[in-house]
Amino acid sequence: MWHPLLIAASTALLLTPGFSQDWVLDSQHLGEASGDQFGFNQISLGDIDGDGADDFIITAYTADINGTNSGAFYLISGGTGNYLNGGNAVGGSGTRSMLGYSSVFLGEHNDGGSADGIKKFAVGSPFDSTSAPWQGSVTVYRYNTSTDSVQELDTIEGTAPGSAFGAGLGALDDDGDGDLELAVGAVGVNSLAGEVEIFEAVWSNGVFAMEPLETLGGAAPGDLFGYSILSAGDVFGGDGRDELLVGAPYADLTGSMQGALALFFRHNLLMVLSNGEDESLFGWAMGSGNDVDGDSWNDFAIGAPGSANGSVFIHDGKTGALLHRLDGDTPGGQYGYSVTLLDDTNGDGLAEIGVGAPFGDSGFGHAEVVDISAASGPTTVLSLTGPSANSRFGWSVTPSGDIDGTGTPDILVGAPRVSFGGENKRGLVESWVSPFIAGDPLELTDDGNNYVWDTTITFTLTNIDANADRVDFFWGTDQNGSTVGDYEFTIGNLNNGASSNPFASVNGPFPAKATQVQLTIPNNLAAGTPLIVQAGETRGSFTRVSDIAGRAVEEAPFSLALVGDLQANQTVALKTSYGNANNLVYFAWSGLGGGLNGGPGSGSTSGSILAPQINWDMNQPFGFPDFLSMHTSTQAGVVTASDGSATSAGVSVSAAMVGLQVWFQASEWSIVPNIEVAKTAVLAAGAVQP
Repeated sequence: MWHPLLIAASTALLLTPGFSQDWVLDSQHLGEASGDQFGFNQISLGDIDGDGADDFIITAYTADINGTNSGAFYLISGGTGNYLNGGNAVGGSGTRSMLGYSSVFLGEHNDGGSADGIKKFAVGSPFDSTSAPWQGSVTVYRYNTSTDSVQELDTIEGTAPGSAFGAGLGALDDDGDGDLELAVGAVGVNSLAGEVEIFEAVWSNGVFAMEPLETLGGAAPGDLFGYSILSAGDVFGGDGRDELLVGAPYADLTGSMQGALALFFRHNLLMVLSNGEDESLFGWAMGSGNDVDGDSWNDFAIGAPGSANGSVFIHDGKTGALLHRLDGDTPGGQYGYSVTLLDDTNGDGLAEIGVGAPFGDSGFGHAEVVDISAASGPTTVLSLTGPSANSRFGWSVTPSGDIDGTGTPDILVGAPRVSFGGENKRGLVESWVSPFIAGDPLELTDDGNNYVWDTTITFTLTNIDANADRVDFFWGTDQNGSTVGDYEFTIGNLNNGASSNPFASVNGPFPAKATQVQLTIPNNLAAGTPLIVQAGETRGSFTRVSDIAGRAVEEAPFSLALVGDLQANQTVALKTSYGNANNLVYFAWSGLGGGLNGGPGSGSTSGSILAPQINWDMNQPFGFPDFLSMHTSTQAGVVTASDGSATSAGVSVSAAMVGLQVWFQASEWSIVPNIEVAKTAVLAAGAVQP
């Protein structure tokens, strides 16, 4: 069953890479019953259900679906986390067959000259005893999207009792026809020497079958040749035929259980690699298919978990030369128990490596992703610790494909011995999604207008992912950084310290990959204060942030407005805005013109309250609200309020003034430190209406 975060999340050390977002825990998948050991093995299947996100299977090789330890696997939608096949597991053939010990994706195959359109995968049951004890079997399956069902296409059985046919599985294009052949490890053959059998998918009269092509043998009893199998890609031939890597982790080359890796070219042994360390189990796990050193050839990584702390050796795919060695930091941690080479996750064009150490971190288990090509040397970019002691977290670390649609590969980490709800060894798999590097970064721009108090600024965000769930917009007054949910912003002091809420949010989808929002510039910010805006995008568990847009706040000019209608028998007043609190404002009016019409004014008024007199930009000004008596007395000053406004007393407009052109003016006086005019504003109100 799928749980967004059912068990306490693994302790994660997320080192900040040079892009917008770190690795994110997407979901957790928990085994159904005690003893299932869910998460023993998992593989990516690509987008098998057609929803645009890559899907995967997780195995539970000791589940009791069809008898004790019959084994099982679950097909899971990467897009929704839902279990496909009607939500049901696919069980093994019988008691102790242990279906799910291994698995591999096979893709589509040619049927009469064209692809069959059927994505297939194989799952191993190495202890299947249907025909003979521990003979083993491998079943090829397909998923039918129209019926939401997993269907068996063919089952291949081992050739002898005890062969453990299916202990290892791999896929490669062996003949260069573009289809993947199936490579099966039978590690029990010839007294545990082991062998690898290669099968070709064939359609005949509408019937699908796996036909044998070649058998590759191990060197000596006890090698367990075929325990791990992986395609190296077409490294040497250039003919479309893949080379094959086969691990023999118990091979005794020059010492005891040193382990070995064999590279085959067209079924011929080309090279054998080992680390020369006793009991290191070199070849236990492998990763390949991607370029680590930038020479355009696929390289490969080999796990040797039996060394002191466990190790991983990264070799050049063309020459076999050792490129890097990574060592675990916990004695007995078995670093390298699982290994995978991930396609580029950080935008440098080179592969990263995923490694599991299921006995590391004081027994909690450990998994990590390492940037091999970092300028400073191999650098851990994701470090995880299991959720509980003895959980065997890191037992399996595998690519899950691109399950979140960011264009970069994600990973699955298995912990098959996690206990939960009083049930032991239920097992757990965590899905971690990699940083977003594909596509263009989010770009935020403003409309180019100045950030003047109470003006509305339009912000445009572009390069939004079309399938994003939501974008949020925030403003702050510095660049000291802030965290809101999963957003890691450059801006700080959000909302001038008042809250961390967005000033606007827009829900997706975004077919135009852009949206606009507006912000009114707060008039309580002092002139010169930076106002900086930044946006964040959310899509599922993934988040990223935009660049920033901002300017310094500007004070709005001192302004004057008429309150009411300039009409006979109506009451009007004058109101100023953007003044300085506690200063005095004086009002005047004129019917003979002002500086706005007919040139500069030259009038003055004086009164007992104010000295010296005020010089106005109007001709023959009169104190307001003295509309009717044409004399030069002025009213008492009005104290400016804390919001910067001042409002005069009201006056009724006389009918005798109909048709008169009227001008108004306000003058703010600063009392401290000196009595002086601080601001003036003129308003041409127009003619008095009847």
